[in-house]
Amino acid sequence: MTPAALSGLDQLATAVVVVDARLAVRYMNPAAENLFQTGSKNMAGQSLDKLFTDTAVLMTAIGHARATTASYTEHDIELEVNERLRLHLSCTVTPVELTSGVA
Repeated sequence: MTPAALSGLDQLATAVVVVDARLAVRYMNPAAENLFQTGSKNMAGQSLDKLFTDTAVLMTAIGHARATTASYTEHDIELEVNERLRLHLSCTVTPVELTSGVA
């Protein structure tokens, strides 16, 4: 079940992945499940490096967003998903705190 704080994200056509402080997946909306060809239940609690390989640019973006406590956008990130699907994406990382225990 989707926590109430994230329920509106299910309706977005934009892929959204929520991770915790350890970068473990806590939530993926249906658009992310479709894009990355995996289910939210399969990824729950798994580290981002289990979903993606070669995450250096993504980790840099996450680090920058955390350090500045502001959104950070990187264009043309290349991510390999589950060692079978290579994607070129624009990615916006936004630090959030949720009190529901999700992230």
